[in-house]
Amino acid sequence: MKNIMSGRCLIVFLVLSMACTHRNHDNPLDVHNGDTQGMPQGLRITSAQHDVRLKWREPDLEDLDHVLIYRRISDELEFKRIAEVAPGLQAYTDSNRQYDKYLTYQIGFEGAGWSSQLSDSVSIMPGPHRFWITDYMAGTITQLTYDATHISFALPFAFFPRDVAIDTLQDILWAADWTGYVLRYNLETEQASWFSGFIKPTRIVFDNISGLTWVVVKENTKVIALNSSGEEQILLDQFTEITDIVTADDGGVWIADGGAYSLVRILADGSTETIVLEQAPLALSSMSEGRGLWIASAQLLQTFSLSGVYGTSYNLENIPRAISAIGDSLCWVAFTDTDHNGAAYLFNTSGNTVEINDLLDPVDILAVPSDGGCVIVESWAGKVSRFNRWGTVIGSRGNFAQPERIILE
Repeated sequence: MKNIMSGRCLIVFLVLSMACTHRNHDNPLDVHNGDTQGMPQGLRITSAQHDVRLKWREPDLEDLDHVLIYRRISDELEFKRIAEVAPGLQAYTDSNRQYDKYLTYQIGFEGAGWSSQLSDSVSIMPGPHRFWITDYMAGTITQLTYDATHISFALPFAFFPRDVAIDTLQDILWAADWTGYVLRYNLETEQASWFSGFIKPTRIVFDNISGLTWVVVKENTKVIALNSSGEEQILLDQFTEITDIVTADDGGVWIADGGAYSLVRILADGSTETIVLEQAPLALSSMSEGRGLWIASAQLLQTFSLSGVYGTSYNLENIPRAISAIGDSLCWVAFTDTDHNGAAYLFNTSGNTVEINDLLDPVDILAVPSDGGCVIVESWAGKVSRFNRWGTVIGSRGNFAQPERIILE
């Protein structure tokens, strides 16, 4: 009987021990927890101008006293503690950071007589710009940080966004949807207004001078200007095939009519000026202060003055998909071959300076004026990548379904 009782006691002891062990391992800060290894979870960061915003998840612990914030700057070897945050806030802003420096963060939890492991590190490079990207198949419009690595904001568009424009003065986002709608979204109040009756809108740009939003519709043969309330102000339908549209720093817009081998300049009052070109224009980018344009045609890139005179000319290896200028003398070009393999070049008045290879169907490119680099949208790869002016990748974001257009904010 004694042996039987001893065996039963041993069994009870083992069951209780296993239960206690299981409870400890359920604790997210237990180093033996198979899901967390005892580290804080869910650290996310975004940046806006000089500020970096951190957010995280906190465990439900009554004895949590504070959250410790650690930071390492790109040229430093070790992390330094920069802040202690009270529990429950789950957010911290690291202000007045320097541009173009990699910042890496970790967090830890601490209570009376205990401290957790540190979280996985998360890095970011803050800067003066952010980027908006349309994802045609996913039906979303996403805002990425300056390094194109982190999502600052995602708008579930619900349909098929083809292009996006931003009114930074009123904090209004405009978007063109392939199903026939134009979206006006107030980023401050989160109020959305849909305007219908547009036939297959493909492009949309905002003119800061006139306050008009220009929409390309009807199989790229018509352009409509809307006021800030979404009401039609101007309608022009004399185009054969609009291949690109850009705003000018001095007001109005430029339209490339590839079917008619022409450029059309539209002023705020709706008056137009047409310039016949030597080749069919495929892509445009305006120079600063209205000094002229960069024009890409089939396998050719040229500068073009407002007086109608061609400037420097460069040969391209394949058909350009998009171009984006920096100031008066620099221009990024993205092109693809027939197999959707692509590359990007940075041209200046002296010739080709930088080359980025091994791109998969680059459909759009955006110059970044703060550092001379660019952001490239690779549609088939489902990726957006940020490069500096020497062609070195700064950061990238994947998992897009079919990204199409990108703009600067």
